[in-house]
Amino acid sequence: MRPLIFDDLDLSFVPSVVRCDSLWQRCISLALQSRSEDQRYGAVVLDCNSQMLGSGHNRRLGRGEPCPFRTSFFLHAETDALRHTLLTHREEVIHGARLAVAGFMVRTRRPFIRRQATLHEGSCVRCARLNVRYGVSPLIITEEGWKELPNTTALENAERTLAYLRTSGTSLREHRMRIAL
Repeated sequence: MRPLIFDDLDLSFVPSVVRCDSLWQRCISLALQSRSEDQRYGAVVLDCNSQMLGSGHNRRLGRGEPCPFRTSFFLHAETDALRHTLLTHREEVIHGARLAVAGFMVRTRRPFIRRQATLHEGSCVRCARLNVRYGVSPLIITEEGWKELPNTTALENAERTLAYLRTSGTSLREHRMRIAL
């Protein structure tokens, strides 16, 4: 099977403000490098001047590949971007940075774009904890463009969502589909 390319994605519902955004395009191009069969994500760490410090995509951590923090063998795009940034910059440089992430569902080839009204919904507690640890604020792509959340708010949202998922029996994949366009 040939690798997916940008033109393979279903952009029919993607608002032009998102479709034309160069940061979103960069995250999606990184997501296309992933080999996940379900969801593919790309992430970029930006300094306070919007200069890229590091990037990554969801993937397996290679045997013997360095990682400056404890993680599983599978890296989310956010953890890969933070890993790359910390390996190439001093830790002080990352404090105050922003982390943008975007992706798509492989089966439907639909980009994941958050509904503005669901910014209070969280996603991954592990990634949110890393953001707090390193002083990084997440950027979330919505139908109106990127929205920055304080990292502590994003962690609270993720923890609340995790509790909901556990009690409701809803999968994280189902949850993501519910909060997306």
